[in-house]
Amino acid sequence: MFTSILTPVDGSPPSDAAVKLAIAMAKAYKAKLLFLHAVAIPLPVHDAGGFAREQIVQEEQTRGDAILGEAMKLAKDAGVAAQTQLVGGSVSEAVLTAADEHACDVIVMGTHGRTGIARAVLGSKTADVIARSPLPVLVAPHLS
Repeated sequence: MFTSILTPVDGSPPSDAAVKLAIAMAKAYKAKLLFLHAVAIPLPVHDAGGFAREQIVQEEQTRGDAILGEAMKLAKDAGVAAQTQLVGGSVSEAVLTAADEHACDVIVMGTHGRTGIARAVLGSKTADVIARSPLPVLVAPHLS
């Protein structure tokens, strides 16, 4: 049914639930699996100087590499081959672009389960991807 699965990861418990679901799906369908982490690039207006911006980006890239490494370890332990991609920019844009570039046919994401006012105020990357994706988006359940 699915041949190529994209899973954005951020190291949170909801993201971890999505990783586990995506690995199970990749194994069941013998599908390709891509883990994606988007690093927010600070705008120059928030910058205290070139060095600070560069340092923030480097720290975020290091954190992203670690998060992707954990996802890869889980996939490897399950006997599933996977790839990773670390990109800069907004999560929603990165997810939609990667899904298109890698010809994915499903996106598996976690959610923080925000509802009502919290969701309206804080926004939801998952909701944004669902609203804009031409692909099915499967939201992994996460129980605290």
